[in-house]
Amino acid sequence: MANVLNYHRPKSLDAALALLQRSQPTQVLGGGSHLVPSLTGDPTDVVDLQSLGLRGIGEDGAMLNLGSMSTFADLGACAQLPAGVRDLALREAPSTLRTLATVGGLVASGDADSELLAAFLVMSATVTVVGADGRRSAPLAEVLVSGVANGEIIVAVTLDPSMTVISARTVRTGMDRAIVAVVGARTPDGTLRLAVTGAASTPVMMTDPTVLKPPSDFRGSAEYRLRLAAVLGARVRAALGS
Repeated sequence: MANVLNYHRPKSLDAALALLQRSQPTQVLGGGSHLVPSLTGDPTDVVDLQSLGLRGIGEDGAMLNLGSMSTFADLGACAQLPAGVRDLALREAPSTLRTLATVGGLVASGDADSELLAAFLVMSATVTVVGADGRRSAPLAEVLVSGVANGEIIVAVTLDPSMTVISARTVRTGMDRAIVAVVGARTPDGTLRLAVTGAASTPVMMTDPTVLKPPSDFRGSAEYRLRLAAVLGARVRAALGS
C-alpha cells in the first residue's frame, strides 16, 4: 500500500464520482481483495465505497438485486439464491476473504477462473454502473468484454434467481481453483444455459465455440482445456436433464 497517495471515504455517491473525475490517478476500493494486491505500480489515490450504502440483497420484481458491496459471505447466506450459487459463493475464496470480497470487485476483475462469475452469466445478470453521464445498465456478458469505464462505479448486479444452477469442474487438488469449470442453469421453462471458466480471458457462455480461446500453462494445454470444457459441459447438461 506504499504507493497510495491519499485515501478517501466519501459519504455519498456524488462525492465519490467527483473524486473519480479529477486528473489525479484514482482507483475504486471495494473489499480490497482484488485491488490491494495490484497496488504495485504508479502512485494513486483510492476511493473507498464502504460508506455509500451499496451493500444489500433485495428482490426487484422477479429479479434479485445484489448491491455491489455485498460480499461472497452475504451471497452464501442468501436464501433467495439457488443452492448451487450459494455453494459457489462460499467456494470462491477462502474464509478470510469471503467477508471482504465483493460482487462489484468480482465483476470489475473479470476473473477468468471464477465459477461464481460464470453463474452470474447463466443467470442473465445485468450490471448497473453510475458515472458522470448518469446511470446505465448492460448485460454482464457485454461488461466483461468492454470493462467498466474510468470514472464509473458498479452499483448493482441484477439476476434471475428462478433457475436451477449446478457446476462441474476439474481441479488438481480439492483446495485449488478449477482448471476448467462449466456452470449450467435451467430456467423454469426448460431453457438450458452454460458458461465455462478457464477457457477464455473471462468466463464466457458456451453458445459460440469460437470464443473459447484457452491459455496453455502449467495446469494444462489449450487443447486439454477445450477437451475438458466439452466433457464437463456434457456432464452438466446430463445433470440438468438435457
